[in-house]
Order: sequence, then C-alpha cells, then structure tokens
Amino acid sequence: MKNHLPNGLLREVIKMSRILFCVIFMQTFTASLLIAAESKAQAKSLYEIDVDISLVRASIPETFNQIEVITGFNFSYNSEIVNKDQKIFVGGKTNLGKLLEDISRQSNLKFKRVDENIHVYKKTGEEKPVEERIKRALEFEVSGQILDENGDGLPGATVLEKGTTNGTVTDSGGNFILSVSNENATLFISFVGYEEKEVAVSGRSRINISMVPDIASLQEIVVVGYGTQKKSDLTGSVSSVKPEEIQDLAVPSLDQAIQGRAAGVFVSRNNGAPGSGAEIFIRGAGSIQGTDPLWIIDGVRTAPGVNFNMNDVKTIEILKDASAAAIYGSAAANGVIIVTTKRGEEGTTKVSFNSYAGVSSPLGLPDPLNTEQYAEIKNEAYDLAGEPRIPAYADPDNLPTVSTDWIDELYGNGTIQNYDLSVTGGSVTSNFFISGSYFKEEGTYVGTDFERYSLRANSDFKIGKRIKVGESLFLNYSDRDPMNSSSRDWIRATPALPVFNPDNRFGGFGTVDRLEYQYEGGNPLASELRTEESNKNYRVGGNVYLDIEIIDGLSVRTNLGANFSFKNDRTFTNTYLGGGGVLITSASVLQEYDENIRLLGNSVISYDKQINKHQFKILAGYEAIKTNIERYSASGANFTGGLDVIDGSDPDSRNATGRNFTDRILSQFGRINYSYNDTYLFTVNIRRDGSSFFGEEERYGVFPSASVGWRIINESFMDQFAFLSDLKLRASYGILGNSSGLDRYLYEASYTNSGTLYTFGDGQNIATGLRPSRFANQAIKWEEIETYNLGLDIALLESKLNFTVDYYVKNTNDLLLSVGLPPSAGYLQQAWYNRPLNPIVNVGQIQNKGLEMALSFRERVNDNFSFNVSANASYNENEVTKLNEDERIVSGRWDGGNGNVSVTEVGRPLGSFYGFIVDGIIQSDAELAALNNGAPDGAYINRNTGPGDFRYRDIGRFDENGDFVAEPDGEITGADRTFIGNPWPKWVYGLNAGAKFKNFDLALFFQGVQGVDRFNSFKSITHNLESDYSMTTDALNRWTAESPNNEQPRIILNDPNGNRARVSSYYVEDGSYLRLKNVQLGYTLPNTLVQGLTSLRLYGSIQNLLTITGYEGFDPEFDRGGNADKGIDRGGYPQSRIYTLGLQLDF
Repeated sequence: MKNHLPNGLLREVIKMSRILFCVIFMQTFTASLLIAAESKAQAKSLYEIDVDISLVRASIPETFNQIEVITGFNFSYNSEIVNKDQKIFVGGKTNLGKLLEDISRQSNLKFKRVDENIHVYKKTGEEKPVEERIKRALEFEVSGQILDENGDGLPGATVLEKGTTNGTVTDSGGNFILSVSNENATLFISFVGYEEKEVAVSGRSRINISMVPDIASLQEIVVVGYGTQKKSDLTGSVSSVKPEEIQDLAVPSLDQAIQGRAAGVFVSRNNGAPGSGAEIFIRGAGSIQGTDPLWIIDGVRTAPGVNFNMNDVKTIEILKDASAAAIYGSAAANGVIIVTTKRGEEGTTKVSFNSYAGVSSPLGLPDPLNTEQYAEIKNEAYDLAGEPRIPAYADPDNLPTVSTDWIDELYGNGTIQNYDLSVTGGSVTSNFFISGSYFKEEGTYVGTDFERYSLRANSDFKIGKRIKVGESLFLNYSDRDPMNSSSRDWIRATPALPVFNPDNRFGGFGTVDRLEYQYEGGNPLASELRTEESNKNYRVGGNVYLDIEIIDGLSVRTNLGANFSFKNDRTFTNTYLGGGGVLITSASVLQEYDENIRLLGNSVISYDKQINKHQFKILAGYEAIKTNIERYSASGANFTGGLDVIDGSDPDSRNATGRNFTDRILSQFGRINYSYNDTYLFTVNIRRDGSSFFGEEERYGVFPSASVGWRIINESFMDQFAFLSDLKLRASYGILGNSSGLDRYLYEASYTNSGTLYTFGDGQNIATGLRPSRFANQAIKWEEIETYNLGLDIALLESKLNFTVDYYVKNTNDLLLSVGLPPSAGYLQQAWYNRPLNPIVNVGQIQNKGLEMALSFRERVNDNFSFNVSANASYNENEVTKLNEDERIVSGRWDGGNGNVSVTEVGRPLGSFYGFIVDGIIQSDAELAALNNGAPDGAYINRNTGPGDFRYRDIGRFDENGDFVAEPDGEITGADRTFIGNPWPKWVYGLNAGAKFKNFDLALFFQGVQGVDRFNSFKSITHNLESDYSMTTDALNRWTAESPNNEQPRIILNDPNGNRARVSSYYVEDGSYLRLKNVQLGYTLPNTLVQGLTSLRLYGSIQNLLTITGYEGFDPEFDRGGNADKGIDRGGYPQSRIYTLGLQLDF
C-alpha cells in the first residue's frame, strides 16, 4: 500500500510516535521498578518469581541444582523418591511455579514450598503439584470474594490483615487470596461508597463478604467540570453510563454506544457504513447552526469520533442542565459529556484481554424488480401517457434475457473483529495503565471497510505527601474505505443491464445500448470498484498535569493538553465504460489534507473546608485554548507513465486550493459548593469566555448558573420512613452559550474575485476585481441558552430501587439565523452567483421543554441468582418561538423533485414537514368529473389528472393580499399545503435487563423512540417512475383499473398529477420503533478450570436482533441533514445485524 502522507508530516508523526513509545516504555519500566522495590521486602509467591532456564535431557537433580543457582531456593528431598536417571525437558521464560508444575508432570513429584525451602514428595493421587507456605509469621491462607449489595463482585476492594500493612486488592470479579499471620486474624475490608467492615477469620480458609452501601454519605463519586463531587451532593442534572454496559458492543464509536442509556439523550445514526458516526441531542435541538455536545476526555476538549477505544473508559458522565455544565460556559449549551479513562491501581500487575469477532448481514434491503416486472410497469406507464414504448421492452414475448438483481450483486455478509489488551498495576506511590487495540469492520456493501489501531498510556506518580504528577497519552490511526458510488445507484440500474462484459476494454463491466434501452445511468458495481478511496486519520495527543496540595484542603492543579489530528484522503477514479454507454476515458485523482492542532492549558485552585456542619468547596481557574487548522486539496487527471499521482497528471488538468484558520478561547471560571449538615446544598458557577469568533463588541460573554438541593432524607421527621434510603429535591437555573457550527470571521466583511470581470477605458480592457461576498456583522454574538431544571432523586429498599425524575425548560435566545438582504442593499436584482451571502444575525428563539425519568432495581435472590433492571425515558417538545419578522425558513431537499420538504415557522417544531394532505385515490372518471365540476377553472388538480391519481385535500385559498384564508375553494393550489409531520421524537427510551445464575450471565438492551415522523423520500423512487430508474417490488402494488386500491397511485410517464413529485402526506410515515439492540449471553469458567488465570469469560451476542416498527423505509433510526431538515430518508447504507463471539481474559 502506498503512503500518501506528505514527507514533512510523515517525519513529524514518526517523531511523535517515537516519543510516545519512549514515554510508554519509561513509565512501564519505572512503575515496574517501583512495584518491585516495594515487593522485595515481602516473600513472593513462586508464581511471581520469573526464571529463564533451558535444559535438554537433564536429570532431575541437575535441574534442581540449576534452579537453586538461579533463585536461591533450597531443594529438600529423599533420594529414594527421585529417579536420578530420568531425563526431563524444561526451557524458556516462565515463572518458578509453572516450572515446578512442568517438572511434576514429567516426574510424578509434588513440591511444597516453606519459606526459602522447597520440599519434594512423591505424588500419590490427584494432588496439587505445587503448594506454598510462607512462614515469616504468615502461616494461614484465606481466600474469598468481596460482594456488593446485589451479590456482584467488587473489583478493587482493599483487604487488609488488621493491625498490619499486609493486604491485597480484589480482582475484576471481587476475588482475593491473602496469607495472614494465623487462623484467628481479622480482615479489614474497605471500598469507596461502602461501609468499612471487619471480619474474623476464625480458622476459615474461604470467606465471602458482602459489603453494605454507606447510606449516610452515599459516597459514589461523579466526575464534574474540573473536579469530582459526591453524587449525594449534586444539585444539577447528571446522568452516568456504566462502562461495563458498552465495552463488548460491536460498534466503532462511543457516541453510538451510549444510545438509549441515559435519559434526555437522543442518539441517531447517520447510516450503517463501517466507521460511520452518530448525532447526539441532549434535551432537544436548541439551534439551527449546530447542536453537538462538548466532549471532555481526561480534561481535554476532543470528540472521540471513531478513533476511540471504548475499553479504555472508566467513567462517562453527561451534564445536562446549566448548573452542571455552566463551568464550561460558551461550549456547554448542548450538554457536556465527560469521559475519564482507566488508570492503574495499587497492587500486582494485571493483564486483561478482551476480544470478539463476528459476521454481519444487512437489514431492511428491498427487492428490486426483475426484467419482466420492469418491462411490464414501463410499458404500462408509457401506454397511459400515449407515448411509444422503450424498444428493448416493447414486446413482452421478446424481452432481454439478462435479469440482474443489483441488491445481490452489491450487498453481502460483512465481518467485524476487535482485540483489546491492557496492562495495569501500581504501588503506593505510582500507577500505570497501558492499552492497545485493533478494530476492523468489513461492510456489507462491496468495497467498504474501516480499520483502527489505538494505543493509550496513563500514569500517576506521587512525590512526597503533597505533589502528584501524571499524564494521559494516546495514539490512534484509522483508515476508512467509504461507499464510493451513490447509495441510489442500485435502484437506477435497469435489471436488463449485465454485470460484466468481457469485451469492454474499459474495466470489463456490462453495458446496454443507450437508445434501445433508453438508459443513461451507470453500472453500479463499476461505479464502486473503479474508484479507490482511502480516508486516513492520524491522532496523537493527551495531557500532563501537576497537582500540588499547598496545605490541607488547598490545592493547585495545572493541566497542559494537546490534540494533533491529521487527515489524508485520497480518491482515485479510473477509466470507465458501463451502463448506458457512459464513457470516461480519463482517470483522475483527488488528494485532500487536513491538519488540526489544538493546544490547551488551564490552572485550577481549589479549597475544601469543613467547619462543624458547614462544608465549603471553592474553585477558581484560568484556561486558554488555541486551535490551528490547515486544509489543502489538489487534483489532476490524464496520467502518463502509469503514475496515478498528481505529479504524473496533465499539468493543464491540475488544480489546488488551500486555507487555514486560527481559533482562540480565553476563559476564567469559578464554582462554589456549600452544604449545611449534609442536608441543604447550594452551588453557583460562573464562566467568562472570550472567543476569536466574535468582534470586539461581543468578544466576551459571561455565563452564570445557580442551583439548590434539599436532602430531605436527613431531616429528623424522615426517621419514620425506614424504607427510604435517599430523598433529594433539586432546582437550578443558568445561562449557557453556543457558537457550534458558526462560520468564522462573520464580524468582518469578506470579499471574492469570483464573477468580477470589469472593463475599463476606451479599449474596454478586461480586469479582475473584488466584490463583497458577505457583509460584516460586528454585533454577532453567542446564542444564549437559558435553562430551568427541577429534579427529584429517590432511593428505596437499601438503595436497591432508585428513581430520578427531572422537568426542564431550555430557551434559546439570540438564535443565529441567515437573514435576507433588504432591497436597499442593491444586490437583489443580480444573478444569484454574484449576490453576497445573507448575513448571520441574532434574531430567533427556540424552546425545548420536557420530562426525564430513570429507574433502576437490583436484587440478589440468593448466592446463585441475581438480576438487575434499569430503564430511562424522556419526553421533549420543540417549538420555534421567534424568527426574523416571523418569516419562514424553507429547507429540506428530497428525491421527488419539486419543492422543499421542511419549513421552520413560529409556533411549530424546527424543520416541520410541509406539503399536501392525500385524501385517497380517485377511483373513477365519475369521481374525477365531480371534483372538476366544483373547480373554478374546471380542473380540481390538473387537466391530465385521471383515475388512479391522488386526491389532495382542499383546505383553503389565498385572498387578494396573498393572505391565507381557511376556506376551501374547490381546487388544489399552493394554499392547500400545510404542516404534515414532526421530525423530532416526543419520547426516547431505553431498557437494560441483566441476570446472573451461577457462572452464567445474560444481558438484554432495548432502545426506541415514539411519536416521531419520517419523510420517506426514497419512496418516490422505489414505488414510482423516476426517469430511467428501476423500482422495487412495492411498485407492483400500484393502482390499476383491474386492481384498484386506495393506498398507492397509478404509475404514468411524466406524472401529470404530481403523485410522485408533490411533497405530500403520502411520504410521511410513523418512524416510531422498538429495537432489541443487543442480547448477550456469557459464561465465566470456574477457577478450578483456569488455574493461573484470574478469570476467563466466554460470551456471544447479537446486535439488532429484533425491530418492531411500521416504517417502510430502510431504517427508522437513520437520520441525516441539518437541524432544519431532519427526518428526511433519502436512502443510504443499511444497518446490519451482527453476530459475535468473544472472550474476556484476566490474569
């Protein structure tokens, strides 16, 4: 594969990769030394002592002697039980425990280690080959499992022998093994958010210990802006997504993974192509310009995209209201998603491996017409219009013999695979986490795939008691081969077109005679295969921090972050002859390069103080962000010498463009948290942002918020309600800012030399000049989002049952809109290509209001069975409350042709569907005559309207002033258009259910939306006749005189009634759906079967197993377009059902 990365950039990427590799190596080496230094004073297990020994046909005594030399252990044995003449084979790098196991298998010996001595015995049965007893006052081994309140293992819990520093940390399943001084020792167990517990060993070698949540303080920690808070102290609206719910999902991006898992968060996929992304709306769409949430990953502003490894995630917190998000000011209007990645923990080094692989099959594919069906409908359409038939299909008894199913030719099964390996460990003074992953998806559409490599290294180091430093680094690379042809090529191709033609020297693809078949389209397979496209993305970045605790409670943390992103896209299009004689004799190449470098620095000082019943937390910070963006593209054609690079193209064909930007944000921010008696809570945030996007008049904005909370559960009168574990009331108000999706430099006038040829003087000399391309708007500023939130948190039955409900109102003020130029500007009479762009001004308002609910329940029935259920649902209403002079915004292209689909108007949801209402189908000439008789001009719709055509509803007319009057006038005109659909869902919901029975586990995840409309634009092609396009078998259900119906109109050439071409309710369908998004069954092998491993789990899953919907299109979930033209289904890459098998391995 050729490398198309510019040489200078390649050197920089290699240099940064080397630096990152050195950093990872040094931090691993340093952490290992620190761990080794701490464990040197302790007696290690035989399985913790590495040996490198290689002996071939050595006697057993010789082997013992060699081990003594290497390790310092002494072997003690009776010579009579050891066969001195037996030769054994040992070799390679291993640990001493496994080496002795190998010797045991070959010699029928067993070993018992006591301190520095290894005693050798003869095996007499199925005995353990290696046993240990490390005396040094540790004479009794105890093992067991630390369980949470639901019976699930608690990973990372600390188990100590009371009165000593002897202890361990539980593994991922909550299991532990600890040697204590004697059988009467006491274990001390602790874990954040749970009450500490002491348990007497009392001679037991196996102890399972259940922990109890610390109900009094509810110490669950939630990550918020620039810090953390106890969940019990939150006064804002924050949702959490558990990483264990998403780590095994066969999706490429984090945004897709959180779909349906948090109330108030609506996620819609763009399409099902490998490496495709998704859109996220938190509490509705509050802007036309852009509504992407702000992503913070390990303190750095960066969206994860498709380059992020989900197995690196430790926590995901979604900040939804102003109280929670205002600390991020102008970037937080659309919500904030804070992701922290995993870090090392104190204890022995742990290795985890997670992998899955599977196959995928496309969903919802339609059935295209075969040649006989295609000819039948074409002939009928031409006959009804009185036009001569297409020659190739005119005689039904002599049709072309070729009948190609283009769906079968273009779609098939895909594959998916993922491999993730992580190493983590730490000591009292340091920790590290290193991970690497590989992901690849081969799509269900021919020639499409996505591949990703990622590497992460996180570490922390303590220097003394008050200084801590650390870093989070990542390196990602991805390569995507997208769909190169149009998603509608398959529906255009006539079934009579052969796939291949060996006589075609331009690629060997099939063709038909253009005139005989009246087909001017291409060959869909050729369109895909003749184009080689590669989208490469390189990302390097992370952050380093220094945290100094000046005095108790007072600390300063400085964070420096960087994100280097480089994109290199290459598209090569080969020569081609296919389809209806489409001939391209010149190959071409397009090379595009994008460089995005973001640098961030912030410093935060915080003070935490408890005075009697008063708790104060004060935070203040300063932040600067700089982003440099450079973009270049170059193209060329007509290559010589077989060189498919731009330098090998015809110089006259070459073209190049380029641009660069620099964005800056400078901010100051602060927060105060106060609580009294852990009952009355108060939080205030403020942030001041300055942005280079705005002129001097409006460069800075201030964004405050305030919230209060009342922990009713702590009031004395609540003592009588023992079933309640928590009861808290929350309220908040705040203002956020938004500039997402806004063009740069709108406060400056811009000019162009396009279309600016002038003539001067008597000779009429031609010169190129400049003209305004956009007028300046010095007053442009952020959109301001004003939010109100009222919430209630309830926990019952020892926190087994939890319920949260929030009501919110989100008002977007100073909405940024494109406003038409007044006639006084003097440009309206010019051609559109010479007219300046409409200025963007702050004139509109949008309101979103709704309700969010989340419910969870967990129960441990007995030692063998436990289950959990969690559900969330959110209701949202979107309404435009103000536009510029209450004008309409018309948008939304579609496949049918005439008019736009979407209209944004005051009092309606953003981008509502607007068109005619279909009232049925005209069934007879008599019915048509009755309609025409009532029309002022004798034509109810069109003079060529006939039986089988749509009957549209007559709802009004325009008066002499052009104003609408709701009085039917007997004919169909533009006045009869009205609002016919809402593209924004009223309800979005998700349901998680899980159960564990012994070693089996089962998880189900449902996701859906309710109360949403979809405009099935693609239906205008699949169900009716569009020029030389084919159709699907749905067209067989058309109205005919022999088989009339009231649902689908007749098919006639040129569509005189506008059945296909009018925007109408015929295309509006209920887009509600319920989908079984994922089902997973797993089995964890018993420890007795996986000796030497901490755990081994096998699992299988099916994604998109079941969908319940009445929608006829490809998929009701897909949604593309801007916020003003949502919900228009123009076809696309279908979603897949994915079957995977995987394993999780810890040791």
